[in-house]
Amino acid sequence: MIQLFGVPTLLIVISAAETQWLHLIEQIKNTVDQKEMSLEESQNIPYAEKVRLIQSDPFTCATFFETSLVGPFGEREISHQYHRIEFQSRGSPHAHMMLWIEDAPIFIRGDQSSTEKVTMFVDQIISSNIEELNEDLVKIQTHKHTHSCHRKLSRPCRFGIPFFSMDKTRILTSLKEDNPRLKEWKEISKKWT
Repeated sequence: MIQLFGVPTLLIVISAAETQWLHLIEQIKNTVDQKEMSLEESQNIPYAEKVRLIQSDPFTCATFFETSLVGPFGEREISHQYHRIEFQSRGSPHAHMMLWIEDAPIFIRGDQSSTEKVTMFVDQIISSNIEELNEDLVKIQTHKHTHSCHRKLSRPCRFGIPFFSMDKTRILTSLKEDNPRLKEWKEISKKWT
């Protein structure tokens, strides 16, 4: 696809949050236990019961996930996409996706105009400001350290979280080999990756 359409606009991974999807819980409760339930009632189901329902009907969960693969791109049309769905050890699906968004600007190294257009585009579709997001989204999008963060490592997190924060969107390019601070930055990088 890259040979046909060029570099994708975005590479993303989307994971299922089945215990948070009340419409799914409502649907599975009806299917598995053959009991009608309202959306409000599905909010009050204990976590263990949600897990039982999810494990009882993996087909509905996977189908619900696949039909939910829509992005936060507003009016922008996805002209091409490729995705591969994998299942994590707990059985939950997640998708690795390459997306080509219609009329997205293309980054050209060294071209200030393309840099500005790309950063404006990124600011329109991606945010790291949690004040702009609803509470449910913040809950499922915020990293919490677990045992998998520390697997075989002495570092705090194998994913390198927390990341450096920046005051604005920037496109970072690699340092040139003749940069006098290259060695210093490589040492700093080792501490954070």
